[in-house]
Amino acid sequence: MARIAHLLLTRFNVPHPRYARDKRGAATGTPEWLAHRFELFERFCLPSVRGQRGAEFEWLVFFDEATPEPFRSRIEAYRAEPRFRPAFATHFDELPERVRAAVPADAEYLITSRLDNDDALARDALSAVRGAFREQALEFVNLATGYILTRGVIYRARLSRNPFLSLIERRSAGPWRTVWGLAHDRAHEIGPVIDLEERPYWLQVVHERNLTNAWGDRWDHALQPWRNRVRDALTRARLLRPREGRIERTGLTLADLRGEFELGH
Repeated sequence: MARIAHLLLTRFNVPHPRYARDKRGAATGTPEWLAHRFELFERFCLPSVRGQRGAEFEWLVFFDEATPEPFRSRIEAYRAEPRFRPAFATHFDELPERVRAAVPADAEYLITSRLDNDDALARDALSAVRGAFREQALEFVNLATGYILTRGVIYRARLSRNPFLSLIERRSAGPWRTVWGLAHDRAHEIGPVIDLEERPYWLQVVHERNLTNAWGDRWDHALQPWRNRVRDALTRARLLRPREGRIERTGLTLADLRGEFELGH
């Protein structure tokens, strides 16, 4: 049986010039910014990873080497989580090589999966990724369906290009690329992509301190149904390319998703 290693990858606050400020222009890495990020991490990301069922994986979470107390103490407390492996770095460029170094030497295949520190996965998300394994030399797995939480409203989304991406690769095909080896929206340019869309696999949390995510700005609640109809009409008239996704408002609350995503309170 093939030896498979599965690594879930999360970048927490490792410095990168592109992310020195959030989407509103406020500085990142400040104590206030860190406090907000840790709160989101503990409410959404951490419990959802703890709740994963039917998947064998290790979770590499990368922090800034200069992370101050008391946040260091919080990180140390997370070590009690059986899959949690904290790592510290000084720059974003270090991360791909650090990931490659963490791959077991006897691994024939590697699966790497992305997860932002303020988002969450459904309980069966990583087992679904593993279920797509077919001894591929190089293939991406896109969790196409999920939820977006913005301004207290939950949308159901089907997106063919999104951050909830995994890469399956074989050692004999060349050096490990890892899912961090490219921008997630360029996967289709590198290799084949499998879309898993049977049910919602993720929850993307859009908030005022996001680094780049602007869904909350682009999808106004009242205008969304109208925009969907207009874009569908333009697509049928061949004035737009076929759509790569759809977002629809639901009547759900976080309480409705708590069991499926093992969310904290």
